[in-house]
Amino acid sequence: MTRRRLRAVPRAEAAERALVREAAEKWKKAIIECRANGNHQWDGWTAAHRRGFYDVSQRCRRRCGAERHTVLDEAGYQLEKWKPRYTDPSYLMHGHGRMTAAGKAELRLIMLAMHSVIEVEDETA
Repeated sequence: MTRRRLRAVPRAEAAERALVREAAEKWKKAIIECRANGNHQWDGWTAAHRRGFYDVSQRCRRRCGAERHTVLDEAGYQLEKWKPRYTDPSYLMHGHGRMTAAGKAELRLIMLAMHSVIEVEDETA
């Protein structure tokens, strides 16, 4: 059997984990998946043409409520960085800053709890 080391959890880390657990109770599965994976699955472009430029938008394929927007010139050069927009007001944890590694770790555990996990016994020699 593989031995696992236990690690001490600082108070700030434990507090963030609790905050993430509380927020995740209100989130739909798609939000948990996108936040735990650290990325979105963007759909194809929706574009509007105006004189001299294109407004381009995308939505997350998982339907987590994330959208993004950029502007291209007539030659296809990107004039602005992609700007995110979150249509679900619970997506961001307002007033708490960016999620740290501890928060991401908690989300991964929540993801594991949402799926079937196969328990495997290690063979001993």
